[in-house]
Amino acid sequence: VRMKESGFFLGWEVTTVIPVLTQGLSGIIVGIVTQLAGGVRKVMATICGLILTCLLQQILLGMHLSWSVLAAVPLVAGGIYLHASYPPRTQTLA
Repeated sequence: VRMKESGFFLGWEVTTVIPVLTQGLSGIIVGIVTQLAGGVRKVMATICGLILTCLLQQILLGMHLSWSVLAAVPLVAGGIYLHASYPPRTQTLA
């Protein structure tokens, strides 16, 4: 009832809109990159993005990476690489 009266965007500020717009824009960019460059380059860019994010957090924000992050990043990167290299088989319905 409150949404009907006040609208969906009640309480939204500029700081709320910015992440929504950037996430939407990044999704569009990922789609374009995948279409133009192919899936393999997208996978490599994703892995580089993970590593770059960790490095920038440490350098710019002074955040020390925890052991769980140091273990998770190579595991996730390996998983992404393996999934791209050996995609799941599609089953045909008989």
